[in-house]
Amino acid sequence: MRISLLVNAQVFTRYGVALILMCCVLPTSAYEKTIEAVYTPDPNNPMKNTFVLQTPAEGHCGMPSTCSGAWGMLWPVIFESPTGIDPAANANDQRQGAYMKIPLGWRSVMLVNTKTGSQAELKVRATAIGGRYVLTRPAAELSPGGPTAPYLGHGLLWQGGTWHEVSPCYSSRLWYLVSTIHEFFWEYRSKDTCTKKALYDIPGPFIYERVQTAFEFVMPNPLDMEPGDYAASTLYSVGPGQDYDLGELMLPSDSQLVLDFKSVVNSALSVDFPPGSQRAVLQPREGWQGWLNSGRKAPGLSAFQNFKLSTSSNFKMYLDCQYSVGTDCAIYAESATKNAQVAVVDTMVSFPAGITLAPGKRTAIKVPLAQGIHHAVSFDVEGVQVSRGATMNYEIKPEVTELMVDNPGSTYTGVVTIIFDVNT
Repeated sequence: MRISLLVNAQVFTRYGVALILMCCVLPTSAYEKTIEAVYTPDPNNPMKNTFVLQTPAEGHCGMPSTCSGAWGMLWPVIFESPTGIDPAANANDQRQGAYMKIPLGWRSVMLVNTKTGSQAELKVRATAIGGRYVLTRPAAELSPGGPTAPYLGHGLLWQGGTWHEVSPCYSSRLWYLVSTIHEFFWEYRSKDTCTKKALYDIPGPFIYERVQTAFEFVMPNPLDMEPGDYAASTLYSVGPGQDYDLGELMLPSDSQLVLDFKSVVNSALSVDFPPGSQRAVLQPREGWQGWLNSGRKAPGLSAFQNFKLSTSSNFKMYLDCQYSVGTDCAIYAESATKNAQVAVVDTMVSFPAGITLAPGKRTAIKVPLAQGIHHAVSFDVEGVQVSRGATMNYEIKPEVTELMVDNPGSTYTGVVTIIFDVNT
């Protein structure tokens, strides 16, 4: 008697597009910047677990080997003091002059999977601010020393010299100096506030233009995240006493800066069955002839298939059955007697270390699979698993075989579709 099981092994990677409609009211004076990052597994470097920023850095931080790895953006905001700076008031209050406080502390932002709602923590902090200050008159005319003053007179206007000398910030020497314009870029290390005091009257309007800022990010581990699209936003307030606080005098044209984060976690899941694996023949362990010669009762029937699996993320498995009994797949013989036409087949999977049964990271040996996505079995993946050996087992219990052998000449067949799902 020949009993065959047709097995159709398929890999379904489910990627959906979710549209989230967010209704919120923002002031008209807000600037939004989108920062995109992508993680794609690298089979040649399975332990690589870093996102790649897709949004190019701008401004000073867009140049190679600058900003210590921080990401910079140009910020179309203008800060203006209509009345300028009074050196006497500035001498008693640093907020009455060139005062720049940035949100240097780490802020937690939760990236949310737009399909599943799962979350991952992103951390962000500001690290620098820069731009150009613009005078209404040449700097050499505002301080003693006239045109012979260093740097066209800018160095005499401020306590400690030009804005290339500022403590405790680190200042990059950008060297754009003309008589009414001084370029600056201040990187913050341990303190969130840096200042320059005016020694002479700075007439209004005193302006900061071509403003730019920089951020550092601590991205989550993509190997711990579900595949899919993630989104998050964080808002920085701008103005006196706010997140970006440039003193009492310098009033911004925008009152808010919104960072929109969009991250994509791609998944690599591939299953490689050897040729001929679409067909599995169930038989006694010692073969049909061996069983017939033994004279024993009907045995259990079994078959197995080895395959290779590569994956970078957790996944689920379930079955789709041509014939089913409850949540189990079955094979069918039309010529058999009514009480033995259908035989239940137990379908099981085994994985090596690094791929475990969830929850609890239990060993995945002969894990029973069932029909339907609602009975899917979850597996946890440690890191990126590349070309790992695994096994499918198919078994029919002896008591079922006993009914089948009462129908000699019958052929039992059925299709079992094995679904590997990385995004259920």
